[in-house]
Amino acid sequence: MRAALLSRYLVDALAILTVTVLLCWASRLTQAFACLVAILGLFTFVVQFQSLRFSNQLFSVVALENTDHIAMIANNTMMIGLAAFLAYALLMTRFVMRGSQTSSIRTRLVLLAVLLLSAIAIRNDHKWLPSDVVTTRATYYNSRDFSHFKHSLLSEFWRVLTHQYRMQRRIDQLGDTTLILDERLRKFVAKHSLSWGKFSAEYPLLHLTKTSERLDGLSSKPFPAAPNVIVIFAEGLSARTIQPYSNKFPNISDNIAEFAEQAIKFDHYYNHTFATYRALAGQNCSFFPAYRTEAEVRYRCLPHILKDSGYQTEFLISQKKDATDLDEMLSRVGFDSVLAYEELEPMLTHEPTLTALPTHLSDAKLFATMVERLKQRHASIEQNKKPLYLGVYNFETHTNNHPMSPVAQYEAAPNNYVLNTIHGFDKAFGLFWDYFKTSPYADNTILILTSDHAHYPDNDYRSLWSPEDRYSPVFMDRIPLLIYSPFHEQVAKFKIRRSSSLDFAPSILHLLGINRYQSPFLGHSLFDSTPRMRPIAMSNQDAWYTARGLPQQLTTEEPNPNYESMRLFIKRTQALELKNKLWPAKVD
Repeated sequence: MRAALLSRYLVDALAILTVTVLLCWASRLTQAFACLVAILGLFTFVVQFQSLRFSNQLFSVVALENTDHIAMIANNTMMIGLAAFLAYALLMTRFVMRGSQTSSIRTRLVLLAVLLLSAIAIRNDHKWLPSDVVTTRATYYNSRDFSHFKHSLLSEFWRVLTHQYRMQRRIDQLGDTTLILDERLRKFVAKHSLSWGKFSAEYPLLHLTKTSERLDGLSSKPFPAAPNVIVIFAEGLSARTIQPYSNKFPNISDNIAEFAEQAIKFDHYYNHTFATYRALAGQNCSFFPAYRTEAEVRYRCLPHILKDSGYQTEFLISQKKDATDLDEMLSRVGFDSVLAYEELEPMLTHEPTLTALPTHLSDAKLFATMVERLKQRHASIEQNKKPLYLGVYNFETHTNNHPMSPVAQYEAAPNNYVLNTIHGFDKAFGLFWDYFKTSPYADNTILILTSDHAHYPDNDYRSLWSPEDRYSPVFMDRIPLLIYSPFHEQVAKFKIRRSSSLDFAPSILHLLGINRYQSPFLGHSLFDSTPRMRPIAMSNQDAWYTARGLPQQLTTEEPNPNYESMRLFIKRTQALELKNKLWPAKVD
């Protein structure tokens, strides 16, 4: 049945061959162009089928934005495909160059006729195939996630490649109207406690946040001094994979489960954007980044506001700086220093059993260097004067990563690398948690475990779930939010039933008692019952929202106008970012 569905892709292939045949019997320049058409056409097919094999989706804008991580999915199958592509390129070049010398006009016309008739027949196969075959195929198609078969491989690839240009063109066409909302969006802003143009017409998101000293659902005791804040942004960790959120995989996260017993736990907390660059920036800045943040744009984020309150801000990442732009992005959103592989790996030369690849640290080594870094800071009188906001991002749980250490094997499924990476992360976190509980930081530090975004829905991850698990294979899901605080205790249920990581930054500020600040934040504190946008996950193109707890794609056919208003409003805020209209150079 898959073969029958794939027949529609043959039309693309036949179109490429037809153009190639038409061009190859002309001048040398036209022949060269024919070679280029044939080679680029097949390259598109190779990219699309590799994407389908890996994720059951066509090559997407998110994939394009993360091509610097292509090594993550490199394997023998991909290498064989690359070799076949190169062989095809050579053979096609030979065919084009020799074809003009050996084929008669009659042969060329027959070949063109065969190609065109084949394309027409395949495109209209529903007219000549037996009706029972057409019906069976339609049933099979509608019962499975084969939405990608609706699209042309070539047109979809072109749409992805030109997406950024088209988005920028739409923003340029908006001009100054970017700063003005129509009646529909004004009502949406008022309904969801958002701000637009209250303090500045030129920077419409700028507003003053005032929260009460009371924290909904919590009892609090005074801070002897401003507490430290440590946030672990686990790579691609969905709540459904770990205890205390689910027992689908028993004992996969015993250490996180133990931590959760002493932590404030949030349920129905979803990622609001993807992938990592947007997610880390989006959580710290409480907005929907258009891309990976822009060098020329002024941002106002959680680290900036904490620095205004006397905090030192730092971030630890597993990767090398020349293999990622994370260090530059994190600096743009306000972190004073970003320590990467180059600075962290040498800290533990006395621990040869802790592993690292040439590109990134293992989770075990990252957490060990985190312990070492905290010890260094505590020993430094100068550094210890200021409270610390420390962010940490691991990498071993990234999609298609395999754990470096055999200790990470999950006994219930030792050959499943997805579960092994989660189990390995839990073990690494457990080593840090054991240190933290008896460290000088235990009584003056708020420790938070969350994720940058949900696990990417690649085919290996999808295979873990059955229909009764209510899993929707999209880039939106519940993520963990566990907050250990020696100063707070949960005493009642939270009034906010569903929320997202858009609310992360304002929640941390509220928890720290920073109740008055200016920002362009779109989110609200989780400890405040202020009306807010329903959870939605959005990049600069795709969007998903929760319907009865199950994420589904937001399309232009969405019957609920509220969700379409949400999408339009987020698009408008992304236009403000690209026009550098989030935060002024000077604020009174």
